[in-house]
Amino acid sequence: MNKAEIMRKIEQEEIVIIQEEVKVDFDNRQQSPIGFQWHNQHYEVLEVLTMSKDLWENLNYLVLTNKGVFNLILVKDYKQLTISKSKWVLNYKVLEDVKGENQQLGGNFMLTTVEFKDVVSYHGHFCPELAIGCRVGLIARRELGINKQNCGGFWGISENMSSAIDAVQYLTGCTIGNKNFIAYDHGKHVYYFMKISREQRHQEALRIALTSPVINIQFEPDIEEKIVSGRASRQEINKYRDKINVSVQKVLSLPEDSLFRKTITVLECPAEPFTEKYVNCALCKEIVALNKTESTELGPICFLCAYPEKRVNVVIQ
Repeated sequence: MNKAEIMRKIEQEEIVIIQEEVKVDFDNRQQSPIGFQWHNQHYEVLEVLTMSKDLWENLNYLVLTNKGVFNLILVKDYKQLTISKSKWVLNYKVLEDVKGENQQLGGNFMLTTVEFKDVVSYHGHFCPELAIGCRVGLIARRELGINKQNCGGFWGISENMSSAIDAVQYLTGCTIGNKNFIAYDHGKHVYYFMKISREQRHQEALRIALTSPVINIQFEPDIEEKIVSGRASRQEINKYRDKINVSVQKVLSLPEDSLFRKTITVLECPAEPFTEKYVNCALCKEIVALNKTESTELGPICFLCAYPEKRVNVVIQ
């Protein structure tokens, strides 16, 4: 690929998001990276194609290596005012063969690079449960034809409140905010999708249930606590990330039948989404949806004033 073709691919987002911290060999005299380590492999930088600096003084390098074109970012951490710590992040790789590399990275997981990037950006990071949500969302789109244009005619229901539901909501358009996605905290990766019906009380629904333990990762004892507290070594962090990456790739590449059981079931239709009417609670005077209030002689009162034992424990008012 020449530079013009590389820039065209980046503009069209023909890239695969990586967003992993890596060890970089840096030439201080030339002020440019000359190589980096990623997944126990060395990548030699053959040419720095572009270099730029953002408003936060982070350095952004587009580099040609012996194994493809990558984007490297030197991210500065300004948590300490007197001392600035930095880290290298391998941001993305430019796809040479879009179809071939997407298949290699995701098996039969048909998610475009743009969507993949957007889901990760929306959630904040990539993890095995987000990958499960991606697979579930794609099944719903394929089986029922759900998309962001017609999603108002469908219900989505989840039996968990994990990272997966961010991907499901993003890919299907059925969201809690649109009042056509319901999440129950049952701890099960089970999902239902059905059409919203005004005539029928009961409706057929597609049920998708995770049956593989692929999201179970055997970490070292207390490693997550050590990472959060800043006590983990670089080697421990890299080992932790490698295990997550292996699990993610398994989720993305395993055949659908090896991950899920799909069935058709019948559910009672939830109440049709409607526009809320809001009133002031007669006790706390705060705004509350009328259909979520209790009727009293004083007027409508909110659920938490009616049942104060259900309040969230607030330390500071």
